[in-house]
Amino acid sequence: MDPVKFPINSYEIFFISMILSISGYVIGSYLTYKPYDLDRLLHRGKYSDGTELPREPWTLHTVFRKLIGITPEYTRGDRFVAYALFAYSFIYQLLLIFVVVIIWNFFDPWPKKWWNSYFYIVTLIVPGIIASISTVWFMIGGILDTRRLFIDLSKRVDDPLDNGQVTPGEGEVPTKE
Repeated sequence: MDPVKFPINSYEIFFISMILSISGYVIGSYLTYKPYDLDRLLHRGKYSDGTELPREPWTLHTVFRKLIGITPEYTRGDRFVAYALFAYSFIYQLLLIFVVVIIWNFFDPWPKKWWNSYFYIVTLIVPGIIASISTVWFMIGGILDTRRLFIDLSKRVDDPLDNGQVTPGEGEVPTKE
């Protein structure tokens, strides 16, 4: 970096570009703001289809599920994936690979040869196995879901009034512009 040729470094350029981007977004949003009814857009409240799921109470039985983010809409496969992802990221990566290794090496440091094997297994073998299983899992799910999509689309009844826009209509409270 040369103060005569170019006085700011790449981090400062990055910071300036982020500030300008955020400013442009906020200013553009305020200049083009059009109020609309979010409840109508999301089919909530008086626009609801009446298919709201009941809220599940916090109990010892449901607290673990709620912390992971599993809701009643999850299928058995979805729950399996969520629990597996939690087990991989929290139990395997954090507790086993990080905390246990730190504690072990605090009391009995590993020889340098062991670290080669550790990083080979942790960064190549295990992720490779998980990637292989995930690829097959998502490929099968993608094929089944694509097939289901085309079946659902063939049965779909078109609504010419639904173009995705939220415009003032009957029963709406007028907004100030």
